[in-house]
Amino acid sequence: MIVLILKVKNPMVPANYRPISLCQTNYKIVASIIVNRLKNGISRLISEEKMAFIPGRSISEHCLLAQEIFHKFKVSKNKKGLMAIKLDMEQAYDSMGWTTLHQILKWYGFPSQFYNLLLECVIDVRFSIIINGNNSKWINAHSGFR
Repeated sequence: MIVLILKVKNPMVPANYRPISLCQTNYKIVASIIVNRLKNGISRLISEEKMAFIPGRSISEHCLLAQEIFHKFKVSKNKKGLMAIKLDMEQAYDSMGWTTLHQILKWYGFPSQFYNLLLECVIDVRFSIIINGNNSKWINAHSGFR
């Protein structure tokens, strides 16, 4: 079930709503087991350059690095060859394909029992949206994560 929560005052614009997923208890138990098992070794699998969502690392380090780079651009006497690119990965988790997740888990050497359980949690998903107190028809998910 998905409940839409209004983020700002204007209820007429659909983008002003934030979806909240109401998951079943058995899913929550399995998901917490998977997360706890991943916590132990995930920082060894993810390179030191990645900062977000890893305990003991802070994305603010990248913000400071970006500020230093742009300051260097600004004060550089030779402006030729300087370039910055910003990539916006908005909704990245919603658009990632399940085949990609499967390949990544295999590549990192996760046991098949583990990644099959994890994939069952994300692939066999269907949603119903609660609008004005009424449930919509079931919608099958085709990509993304809960």
